[in-house]
Amino acid sequence: RAPRVARCTPMPAIADGGGIRPKVRGALRAVAMGAWTLGLTQGVLVRLRFSPEEERAAIRRAWVQTWARGLLAVLGVDERIVAPAPPVARGARLVVANHRSPFDILLMLHHCGGSVLARADLERWPVFGRAAREGGTIFVDRDDPRSGARAIRAIRAHLAREGTAT
Repeated sequence: RAPRVARCTPMPAIADGGGIRPKVRGALRAVAMGAWTLGLTQGVLVRLRFSPEEERAAIRRAWVQTWARGLLAVLGVDERIVAPAPPVARGARLVVANHRSPFDILLMLHHCGGSVLARADLERWPVFGRAAREGGTIFVDRDDPRSGARAIRAIRAHLAREGTAT
């Protein structure tokens, strides 16, 4: 029986079967993901530091999309778009989507940009936590009701800022 494959499952992840090759490939991809994230994050932090305030939001948006596109490439994701893309936003927009895998998040960031609402423990992850913070991720602790209220306020503030951007 053939393995079930989600639309965003990288084919090399299921094509190799067993053995040492998938383990080595996985380790190399993990190192590449960390190096890509660390290098890109440090580069954008330097660029943001020396950029005028009015350019920083656009720099951050472009960085998040570039970061997501790079991770998709490192992970070997073969994407197939099966629906038309949403129209380009002229102002703020809120996209609510249930993801089936982390690939879905990367695909949405790559194609739509934006900020992500993520679970609070991600903020403490080495390398990726820093990148998530710098990318404008809003963190929420599912066990803390006050955290949810703070997240809603942060989303409102973000939408208000984006709604006034030109």
